[in-house]
Amino acid sequence: MDIASKDEALAPFYQALASKTGVVRILHFGDSHVASDIWTRYLREGFQSRFGDAGSGSVLPGSVFRGYRRAGVSLHAPAKNWHGLTLRKPPEDGLVGLSGASLRGDLRGGDHNGPPATATGRFSSFELQLAAPPGETPCADVSLEDESGVEEIAALEREQGEARPYGSMLMIRNRDPLPLALHTLKVSACGDGTAPILLGLDLRTGQPGVIYDSFGINGVTFADLDKIASPLRHDLLARLNPTLII
Repeated sequence: MDIASKDEALAPFYQALASKTGVVRILHFGDSHVASDIWTRYLREGFQSRFGDAGSGSVLPGSVFRGYRRAGVSLHAPAKNWHGLTLRKPPEDGLVGLSGASLRGDLRGGDHNGPPATATGRFSSFELQLAAPPGETPCADVSLEDESGVEEIAALEREQGEARPYGSMLMIRNRDPLPLALHTLKVSACGDGTAPILLGLDLRTGQPGVIYDSFGINGVTFADLDKIASPLRHDLLARLNPTLII
């Protein structure tokens, strides 16, 4: 069996960086050091300062567990109305994002109009990824505010995925680019009372450069990623289309 040298294996990655014409996406999987963005933030800053800033990348709009952070993005989800589930104790429906976590609306108290989950960062476009188990339809209400707290009017697109063994996905994104500035994205339960299951939120600047995603869960191993259903993992990877996986 022939084994490619590291230079041969990484050649497409080096070429993509050198071109400086598109988006180079790096997915970095790890445990607590990656989850808290302790040193991955410096890798992100280094790549983006040299090759361009294509955005903060994939986050969850809220702290799904203690220590979860992303440099440059402020995340908040009130514990009364939202809770996170991870691969440490996977949900029965198996619905988690590539980060190994999902953020879920908690409507057990009957509060359908509770505080939203929010993410504040610098971006011009976003895509929110939701899921629902078989027989249910993913749903969430999304709104935007500028850095002064004024609501922004943005046309949204909703792309409903086809039925899959794990259920189905829904992607919500802005149709037209926003001004590249600080925005706050707010996610709430739908008016019909459906509890949203959030798998990820992709934030982009609309510029060429690097996105450095840090996907970490405290205390997990790489083998734990097998707990993500294969069809779901395939669909999520296809949406991000990474250039390099670490």
